[in-house]
Amino acid sequence: LQKEKSALLVELLGVDPERQQRLEDGYEDFGNWQEQQVSFLPEAKREAALKILNDFQDKQQEMYAANRGLWDSQSRAEQRQLEADKFTALAAILSPTELREYELRQSQTASQLSHDLRNLTVSREEYEAIFNIRKKFGDSIYNYGDLEGADARKQVEENKKAMKEELLASLGPDRAKDYERGQDYQYQQLQRIAKKNELPADTANKVYDYKSVAEEALKTLRENKDMTADQRQAALWELKTETENTLKTTLGEKAYKSYLKNCGWWINIIAPQRIPASGSRTSTPVFQ
Repeated sequence: LQKEKSALLVELLGVDPERQQRLEDGYEDFGNWQEQQVSFLPEAKREAALKILNDFQDKQQEMYAANRGLWDSQSRAEQRQLEADKFTALAAILSPTELREYELRQSQTASQLSHDLRNLTVSREEYEAIFNIRKKFGDSIYNYGDLEGADARKQVEENKKAMKEELLASLGPDRAKDYERGQDYQYQQLQRIAKKNELPADTANKVYDYKSVAEEALKTLRENKDMTADQRQAALWELKTETENTLKTTLGEKAYKSYLKNCGWWINIIAPQRIPASGSRTSTPVFQ
């Protein structure tokens, strides 16, 4: 219907003003978006594949309407079944290689990875390795809030740990660390701040590493049973001051204020109150 409407507007006016306005506003053209879903396929198979995708899109919308926006275990099971049925239908017209390519580009797992990897550049080999591991675990690594019992919640944590171990084994420690860091909302915010303020490319990594070091130092101080309350408070305040100075030097005053406002709440947790005047220095610098 949308295509027919657009064709009539072009016939009457010489241009589709609605489509032109969408493009000028920076929105993806609907027709182009649909075609991009199957653009990697041989031209002879695109129309049939697109029809299957549109049919299942309609079924998905019907499912959402029937569930009235409720996203519980039953809804997720229905979603998985729809996805499986869609792949069965596509398998009837696509070769195994073409189906695999569709899966890597347009499946539910691919959609999740497009979000998770938006801050990380990966090779084709790395992408496929991550994809295979994520597909294996599916949504078993998520707690949607409707899990019943401690055992079910514990299983989710165990699944997350197992997936992390497989990613580490597949990608190696450095790339696995890059992947995990990219999932952290605070790191994502930090990247945006660094980019907005035109800071060096490694700024976000430096600050994120500083945060890890500071949090480890904080844990050590809190667990130190040999310190008095005053000594611990003095050491915590010194750690906070040193952390602030390090981040200000790395980010600059303007970007530091933005970071503090958006995701720097953890700095104030180090030492919420200023040390008393009698406090003594007991700690050593954590940033070398």
